[in-house]
Amino acid sequence: MPQQSTSIAAFEQGVIEDSFVIQYALTGDWCDSRPVVVDSSADLQSHFAFVAKQLDQPISTGVYELSSPCREAWSDSCSKSTTFQQLSNNPAELAQYEAEWRQKERRALQIASEQELLMPSIIVAVVLFAILWPWILIKIWPKIGSKLPLFLGLAILPQYFLADILPPLFFWSDQVLQVIADYASVVLLVVIAGEIILLIGAIARIFWKK
Repeated sequence: MPQQSTSIAAFEQGVIEDSFVIQYALTGDWCDSRPVVVDSSADLQSHFAFVAKQLDQPISTGVYELSSPCREAWSDSCSKSTTFQQLSNNPAELAQYEAEWRQKERRALQIASEQELLMPSIIVAVVLFAILWPWILIKIWPKIGSKLPLFLGLAILPQYFLADILPPLFFWSDQVLQVIADYASVVLLVVIAGEIILLIGAIARIFWKK
């Protein structure tokens, strides 16, 4: 789950002059998230006032940061999950904080986009290598084709193992990676079936010649 949002606001004598909110969006990795800067919500003034009252920290003039899931009711768990602090005595410095978070947002989006391209490429590369692996093995060790148990163990079983673990491996990833992993698994199973058919045909030809 993405972490809770953070609100940063500029106050003048306890009244919000300007503000922004940092929300968190999930990336391709199910346990990771990235910051997204959005406009502040309408009830931000009341939320700050409520938390400040519960923590007995009055708001005056400056830039304040708030992160809390509690808006109407307060409990011990709220104190543990709430962050409330004054970042600056100068409300004009809000623009600086927003610029810094905008930069973090752009950088995180760039990294997330690179990861979205990288992971499918890795899956495709690994699957292609697995498909070619039996033929690479035969090229390196020509006699292995005549040793059926050894060929099955070193060539086809690794393919089956990869086809079996790909879908659950990306179960918690985003939908695109799940679909790619599912299709890659199906492709591998089809390739394995074709290899077994070819292998049976080769064995049949050997016995037919005898």
